[in-house]
Amino acid sequence: MARHQARAFAAIATALFAGMASTAGAQYSRGANPNAPRLMIGTLKSDDKKLGPDAAESLRDRIAGDVSVRELYVFPKNDINNNLEQSGYSVTEALSPSDAVQLAKMLRADEYIEGSVLKTATGFTIEANVVLARDASLVQPLGSFSGPKLDNVAAQVSKAYQQAHSVFDGEKRCRLAVRESKWTEVSKEIAEGVKNFPGSTWIRFCQMQALTTQKKPATEILPVVEDILKLDPKSKPALAEAVNQYEAAGQTDKKIDALMKLYQADPSNSRLQLTVVNELAAAKKFDLAKPMIEKSVAENPGDAGLAKLYWLILGATDDLKKFVKVGEEMVQMDTSLADADYFDRMISAYSSDSNTAKAASTASKATAKFPKRDDFWAKRGQFELKGGQTAQAITSLRRALEINPKTPGARLIILKSYHDAGQWDTLFTAMHDAIKAGEDAGTVGQFAVSASSKLLSAAQKADPKTIADFEKVLTWVAYADSTLTDKAMKNSGKFVSGVAYFFLGTIHYGDLTKSKQCSDAKAAQDAFTSAQINLPAGGATNAEVIKQLLGNLAQYSPAADQAVKGLCK
Repeated sequence: MARHQARAFAAIATALFAGMASTAGAQYSRGANPNAPRLMIGTLKSDDKKLGPDAAESLRDRIAGDVSVRELYVFPKNDINNNLEQSGYSVTEALSPSDAVQLAKMLRADEYIEGSVLKTATGFTIEANVVLARDASLVQPLGSFSGPKLDNVAAQVSKAYQQAHSVFDGEKRCRLAVRESKWTEVSKEIAEGVKNFPGSTWIRFCQMQALTTQKKPATEILPVVEDILKLDPKSKPALAEAVNQYEAAGQTDKKIDALMKLYQADPSNSRLQLTVVNELAAAKKFDLAKPMIEKSVAENPGDAGLAKLYWLILGATDDLKKFVKVGEEMVQMDTSLADADYFDRMISAYSSDSNTAKAASTASKATAKFPKRDDFWAKRGQFELKGGQTAQAITSLRRALEINPKTPGARLIILKSYHDAGQWDTLFTAMHDAIKAGEDAGTVGQFAVSASSKLLSAAQKADPKTIADFEKVLTWVAYADSTLTDKAMKNSGKFVSGVAYFFLGTIHYGDLTKSKQCSDAKAAQDAFTSAQINLPAGGATNAEVIKQLLGNLAQYSPAADQAVKGLCK
């Protein structure tokens, strides 16, 4: 009930009770029993504003006529309507469940009937429940009834009500016996109640309460709970207890199913909604949790706690774009939520979404807030490098190493930075330092192989080609070979050296044709011999190049050999 309406009901309580006393007095004077149970029947739900009140009045007339006034007091329409009007409620519209129980309590009713009525092609259909006024969740379904006239349908509802009401006194005695721990009496009332009305939820609610009060095991409680749910699949008390007992029994899937049904039965319960979402998330059923938490967030704008739960679930479902959007909004609501875990997740999400710029800026914010976290500095450097900010990347990575010399991957990223920038001398020094610091030599050696290949390409393109450039290639290959353990990588290095030796040989041979010196002849001969030895190592991936160079060597090598014979005596 809305707060102002609840206050309106409360404000007229005194007048209501006075009116009830006079009304009841009139009936009691005609032989009514002042101790008889009191039944309220409110307007039934209907799209037709006349049909809802008419159906309710038909039920009142029929039940009051079928049941002795000494056994049941049915509140007349005027008592109900007068109080609704004084509280500002419509008399032609059905009350919400919370308003209905509030009115029933104010009228001091013991039970009330709620339901709906529908005009059909052949007559009318009424679906009805009877509810114990002390607790709106204690519902006894009466069923669905159809007939050509409202009176016909009301007669069926009356019969069903009388069956359900037959356990009213027994349920009360059972409840009191549970309160007093009189378990023999409880068992007696339960057995008698089920016998009198096998479809009773009320008597089974008492049975469920008795078992839970005695702390009986789930194996004893669950059959009762499941019996109630067969009679009323939307029973909130039974579903709530099912959740507890399935958890105790370790039946997680059934517990989740019961939670979902409980939520569907009470979708406006925000606390329950949050409980269900948390349970679904814990069970990694994120696809079920996602629409529920979206609804909660929409209904509670500005709630940072809900926003964080939504954010975490989005992360679990890999909805990256929405994840980062909600994350940014979340920390605007509450800056304290921008903790280390937040930055870790956001950086990773931007990276996975290929948004390098945002990943770098988020990492930068992380280092500002957590300046002693070496991993944030390392991530910042990694994304700065991807964004082409080589100098900034190296600065960030060196900061990470200052904080923690063992920062995973930092030195390797620095090596990559120097490699990508073509800073070969700096890279050469950094590789030696990295191995001294404990980095894997084989991994470091891969940078040396790659660098030697790039240096070879540059040496080949140079005009004129120089001995120094190709000898530098050989220096890098030699260093790579001293660090590598992987055979394929070693062979790649040998192939590079083979090509370098070939070009060195051609340069020396060119010098030989001019100088006619033994030293040039031997240098050419040695280079061509080394080329022949090393080139075949790259055969798996460079067959055509090797074939061409070996063909050239078939011409150069004999000439160099002949020159050595002629000049070196």
